[in-house]
Amino acid sequence: MIQDAALADRRREVRVAARAWREAGAIDEAARGAIEAAYPDDRARHGIGLRILFAVFTALGVLAGYGFLVLLASAGGTVTGAAVLAICFGFVLAMATEVQIGPNKRADAGTEEATAFLAPAFLVAGISVLLLTGETWRSESVLWSIFGVAAALCALAAWRWGFALHAAAAAIFAFCVVASLPAGRILWLALAAGAYVPLLRGAESPRFAPSHRRCCAAALIVAVAAAWLAVWIRPLDLAFVESLGGRPGSPDFGTTLERLMTFDGMLTSLVPGSAGGAPGQFPGATHQSVPTPPAGWLRCVSVLATVGLPLALLAHGARSRRRLLLVLGALTALSALAALPPYFPFAPLWVQFCVGGAACFGCGLLLRRWLSAAPGGERGGFTAEPLFERTNRLAVLELAAASLTLTPSPEGAEHHADDFEAGGGESGGAGAGGKY
Repeated sequence: MIQDAALADRRREVRVAARAWREAGAIDEAARGAIEAAYPDDRARHGIGLRILFAVFTALGVLAGYGFLVLLASAGGTVTGAAVLAICFGFVLAMATEVQIGPNKRADAGTEEATAFLAPAFLVAGISVLLLTGETWRSESVLWSIFGVAAALCALAAWRWGFALHAAAAAIFAFCVVASLPAGRILWLALAAGAYVPLLRGAESPRFAPSHRRCCAAALIVAVAAAWLAVWIRPLDLAFVESLGGRPGSPDFGTTLERLMTFDGMLTSLVPGSAGGAPGQFPGATHQSVPTPPAGWLRCVSVLATVGLPLALLAHGARSRRRLLLVLGALTALSALAALPPYFPFAPLWVQFCVGGAACFGCGLLLRRWLSAAPGGERGGFTAEPLFERTNRLAVLELAAASLTLTPSPEGAEHHADDFEAGGGESGGAGAGGKY
């Protein structure tokens, strides 16, 4: 990462933390002013509205300029010329990003973000066209070569400019390349397992700039999601990894992804006598639309992993006090529960999801009440109160808690209009504003 940008990134984190401490009442205004004076911010920044506006108009301007040049010169009337022009645009955008982040000292300004994201996009698009129009376009390895180039360019952009979206894209493309190799599922899991510890340490390492730590966290999220897709029983039944890698005999990836998102074509061999289709087939599906079921032992291992991976993430997150792991464990657990209804139907699908959602909401409220009821509001290092959090991030939680007071009163209770007092409710905890 550019040295000046990394230093400005560290200073900004200190200033943001100082504002949170001030809102929580941990420091006074004088201390906050002293901290901001000791860690000045020399970057040109804009609010979220102007940031989005500048990014959109910059992207539209770049795309319009590229289209105008292609139409004007017609690039000799060949697709190759347009691809070369796209590569040139990619290098120009990369240099423009360097200038904006470096000498111009821009950060969160919108324009440098637009050029940073468009630079690898133009480069990948141009290289892809050159590969697909060359002599080797019939080779099956061309597509995965494109994914490899995209992974390398996005990783380089993430290292140089510190955007988490680049890191996430690089990780996604890397897993796509691994899926195309022989024994793709095993290598997919090996890559996810091997990247877990380094990315987790990188997401917390003080040697890295905050932007690089966010990049590691984004790549870690992709790695956990990839491992989850490899062991989850539902993608296993649909041969998700094999179809993504284009393995011989695997179903089309677009069809597999549609079934994965809509529950269509899902195997229900655990449900004897499923109506509407052949045994081991989702109701309404055909033999041609359902992949061959995996071996029985493999499905048993997948079932154990479907349950074990969320529990392992939750246990690791609880033991190490890492919020990211707790969130990932909770999301994978919810995904596992969402996959159960088609396998174990006891009611219409919409009823099962409503019951599951209500159960999750109730568990969250019970956990919050259990933590709040402890002496000091803390159990084993966990608390339901916000610790130096911005109050706008807690508005939804406060609204959910307030909704509990809107339940009907017991029958026969008397209500008096004179007893009502305006002024809103109270909320406790460090970082909360006290009113909502």
